[in-house]
Amino acid sequence: MAEFKSKLNKGHAFTSKCASLVKEQRARLYILRRCATMLCCWYIQGDDSMDIEALSFGCLAI
Repeated sequence: MAEFKSKLNKGHAFTSKCASLVKEQRARLYILRRCATMLCCWYIQGDDSMDIEALSFGCLAI
């Protein structure tokens, strides 16, 4: 019976570790996506031939 509980605890530890790694990677991807979007908006807004107000509205609607 004790052997079953130790296997269960190891499985739970593995599951919670995987869940925390997934959560961390999701956060990193979110930050990366926000930074890439901001850089693209700055690059596009640098072009004077386009309407700046329309671009800034589009960049803020992430």
